[in-house]
Amino acid sequence: MTPMTPDGPDSAPLEDVSASDDTGGRLRNLRFLVDRLFGGDPAELVRDIDAHLARQPEDVYAFELRSSLRQEADLLVGHLSEGDLACTLHGRLMVRPSVAAQLRHVGDALPAMRLEHAPPFSPPPPGRQLERVLTGHRAPVVSLDWSPDGRRLATLGSYDTSVRVWDAHTWEQVHVITVPGASLDTVRWSPDGGRIAVVGRSDRFPDAEKKYEPGDEYDFPDITVEQHVHTVIVFDTATWAETAATGTLPKRSMKAPAIAWAPDGRSLAIAGAGGPWLWRFGADEEFVHLSSDQGGPSEIASALAWHPLAGLVALAAGRSLTLWAHPGSSNEQRTWTDDRLSAAHDGLRWRPDGRMLALGGGVALKVVDPHDQAVLWEHDGQERGSKTLFQAATWSADGARLGALTWIDRNPVHMVWEVPRTAAEFRAGMAPLKGSETDLRVDPEHDIGWQAETGLIATGDESCVRIWSSGPGAEAFPRPTTMRTVVWSPDGAALAARAYRNDGWRLVDAENGALLPGEWKVCPFPRLTDEAAAALQRHIDDRAVDDYEHIHIERHGMNKKVTFSPDQKWAVIEGRGEPATVVDVVSGEERRLGMSGIPGASVCFTPDSRRVVRAATKYVRDPADRLARDLIFHVWDLKADTEPVVVRWRAKGIGHIHGLAATHAHLAIVTANGRIGLAELADLSRVRWLKVNGAVVDAAFDPAGKRLAAVGDSGLYVMDVRTGA
Repeated sequence: MTPMTPDGPDSAPLEDVSASDDTGGRLRNLRFLVDRLFGGDPAELVRDIDAHLARQPEDVYAFELRSSLRQEADLLVGHLSEGDLACTLHGRLMVRPSVAAQLRHVGDALPAMRLEHAPPFSPPPPGRQLERVLTGHRAPVVSLDWSPDGRRLATLGSYDTSVRVWDAHTWEQVHVITVPGASLDTVRWSPDGGRIAVVGRSDRFPDAEKKYEPGDEYDFPDITVEQHVHTVIVFDTATWAETAATGTLPKRSMKAPAIAWAPDGRSLAIAGAGGPWLWRFGADEEFVHLSSDQGGPSEIASALAWHPLAGLVALAAGRSLTLWAHPGSSNEQRTWTDDRLSAAHDGLRWRPDGRMLALGGGVALKVVDPHDQAVLWEHDGQERGSKTLFQAATWSADGARLGALTWIDRNPVHMVWEVPRTAAEFRAGMAPLKGSETDLRVDPEHDIGWQAETGLIATGDESCVRIWSSGPGAEAFPRPTTMRTVVWSPDGAALAARAYRNDGWRLVDAENGALLPGEWKVCPFPRLTDEAAAALQRHIDDRAVDDYEHIHIERHGMNKKVTFSPDQKWAVIEGRGEPATVVDVVSGEERRLGMSGIPGASVCFTPDSRRVVRAATKYVRDPADRLARDLIFHVWDLKADTEPVVVRWRAKGIGHIHGLAATHAHLAIVTANGRIGLAELADLSRVRWLKVNGAVVDAAFDPAGKRLAAVGDSGLYVMDVRTGA
């Protein structure tokens, strides 16, 4: 593809344009927008639009464009080409009527071959509840923390070696902490906001090895086991200089140890074997072990919390809480063991007055009194009629409200409760009253932080941070139904889709997007007939789970996946780390397709059942000895005695491939990080990518090959296939 080039005055940055120039006209030029955004930061263009709106506040188009850039900035970064960015940006702007009606130079910006959202199925704009998206991270944001005064937000990218600090008023990035060569896990502000602690793994404090001797806790003589060491670094937030660093004690688990700041901000509690360690850093560095009654190495605390009056508490996996009233000066402790604590593994938070604790994590949210060793309140969410999970419990500054992230049918919702003031009120039968609920979009592996005083919620994502408003008056976020399988009807007039929450199928009109009446236990458009299933049965040990087109079977004692050709005469059988095998379902003749030792593959047939396409990921080392991923595509012609066509390219920015779909001329690729690709089957080295929200797990072309349906975390997409022909 030939990159787009600026043409004349439309390529000038807005900041170079005076108030008398046609700034509004430039904003309405899709080609100009793509040129400004490609390889840049959407926040820079937002600042220019702010200046334009200060001069022309009546420009509704500019206002809506700014909202789109703020709310969906994550979709506009990380593109491999300007053409990919143009496709994604155009799709997101077309769902805003005031923008779509005035957008110009669309044909000049869009590439000839592309996927284009069909209007009835275009994802709607986010509600006003989503304030904005912060971009800059190049890895999943797995930890974040509001500063004690709520004016700054620290966010941590797991393997991009950075902690980014944002101004919570302007949302400007004010500083970046870089820890070269590290894989990061946790970031926490000190109570006075003067320091930041970062936990991760690096070569600075390398892993150790332990050789077990007779008489050790685990008596495996002469066996050497790797012991993992994490790095804890403290930074001064006035100068951003590193002030202290230490390695943690070696342990078998790779999970980062829990930490908690001392109230004076001069030491840290770090979870360790047999009890926490206090690290007093500075000129008189000291380590103090708080021995525990909780047991040995298997009882390393999963969470710590330190209150200036109540003391330090450790939650252990062995269903126990240990409280040190005066950690450091006295090892006096009280341990409370209770089976009701077993479900909690995260979100250990002192109420600001130090009288009770919130335990978030697992299947229930709890409020407990560690002083009297009593569970005061337990909420399992069963009134919603489904399994509920909780994490990230947080108190408001006055202790009157408790917030927690809950998962209901895979949908994340932040809930807030008004909480009784005293343990006596709990015991008298008073229960927390549910307040606001805020629908979010967040993955369980990413972090969340609630700032109760401003009502803002920060959530981590694959490479960005989302800022949400909560409470009364917040506009609801459109909640799509998470789907896992999609199938076209033989005439292309309808789609059958299956949701994650149940095994039922629903029908959707392929023209207007309307939900058709009825629900089916099995797909109403099956491809696998009873005859084909019976024929396959002769070649396998046992048939297991029928998952529409893909069948998981037991063959030669191993679990394998089967993909059928459209005419049901061929089946591809594959297992992890083994070559794929094509089976003639009628004769039983088998043919190996190679690609041995490459797991995680996806397979599809062309509509005439003649060609098989298989895509797999292989991890390799790049020239700088860094771990990288290659995508490898094989295309076999089953009726020709020729070697397969092989295409291999570096999977930069492309997630794990979840599914493939093919026509006679094109291949569609859907990935775990929300990319939908379209390539010419004759040249798989050129892929046009469209970026969407959430993982995409399945795709299918309509019988004519002119439309593509895809499903995933954000529901159902239907796109027109544009070829320029």
